[in-house]
Amino acid sequence: MRLKRVFALLLTGAIMVQSGAALAAESQTPTAAQTVTVRTSSTSGNKATVYQFLRKAGFNNAAVCGIMANIQCESSFNPGDKVLDTNNLYSYGICQWNGSRFTRLKQCRPTDYHTLNGQLNYLVYELERYYPRVYNYLRSVPNTAEGAYQAGHYWCYYFEIPANRAAVSVYRGNLAKNTYWPQYKSNGMVDIADEDSPAKISLSTCKVQLSTSTYTYSGKNKNPKVTVKDSAGKKVPAGNYTVSYPTGRKSVGVHTVMVTAKGDKYTGSQTAQFTIRPNATSIRKLLPSARAFRIQWSKKTMQTSGYHVQYALDQNFATGRSNKIIKSANTTSVKISGLQRKTTYYVRVRTFKFVDGERCFSAWSAAKPVVTK
Repeated sequence: MRLKRVFALLLTGAIMVQSGAALAAESQTPTAAQTVTVRTSSTSGNKATVYQFLRKAGFNNAAVCGIMANIQCESSFNPGDKVLDTNNLYSYGICQWNGSRFTRLKQCRPTDYHTLNGQLNYLVYELERYYPRVYNYLRSVPNTAEGAYQAGHYWCYYFEIPANRAAVSVYRGNLAKNTYWPQYKSNGMVDIADEDSPAKISLSTCKVQLSTSTYTYSGKNKNPKVTVKDSAGKKVPAGNYTVSYPTGRKSVGVHTVMVTAKGDKYTGSQTAQFTIRPNATSIRKLLPSARAFRIQWSKKTMQTSGYHVQYALDQNFATGRSNKIIKSANTTSVKISGLQRKTTYYVRVRTFKFVDGERCFSAWSAAKPVVTK
């Protein structure tokens, strides 16, 4: 979502400095100058696509008007809209996804995150999975002008969260009510929710299973087979969905597979994840000494950042367990000191790689005993 672009907007004249009193009351309707960028539509052809998609996703006209009012203000319906935000990260797409949310968009829709269709499918998935409060509220607003206001206001306040969000939420609520509702309240799709055809089933209620959830690094792309089961545990035929695999799925880390509904029976998206672990290492030698021992292991440098040595007083590593982290893949031994004399310790080691600031570990080596002197 677009963050606080106050500096950039001041430069362009999109925001004028207002008194604190002018922004204090949420009930007061702000002027356009008090809002974060309010765009005029330069991609008007996308409006119809957005409207039809959201109606088919189960939102009534009022809810759709609220969402569209916010999308206009965020991106003018342009899926390629890209702006460097005040956190020095890019906000992107129709809803101006930023930071980790932009990363998640690209991970979930690796092949079409830059398209309108890809972003709309992700938007519904994000609502169902990460913003159920917003999703349920929008699904329950009355299909009236006031419902359009409520949808626009709530979406802005709890989903977009712009600068001056109290005043901006009022503006966008009024935009939904006064501009979009008159245009779309009698649209030809107004009766979609009342048709006799059965409602679509959301893939968010289904479970996505992968043939393999954990791999060991091999330098090759991993493509686990996908099975989707509905809430009753019945297999969903593959013709009802498409599967998108992420790029870079040969590297160590966690990878997300995206399943997107197609056809007339299902709607929305669902994901499943698999992990590629670094190659394991093995213990070469354990050399005891007075109240200490030295461990040597096999060197692993491919997709490896370092090693994790663990030792304990029992084979299950439940008693007296301690750890030693080695932060270099080139280091192949370490001395463990300050131990009890003439005591048996059980030792094991594994590799790890830093991925997005966190360690992804290999399987453990076989544990071996050593007796201190």
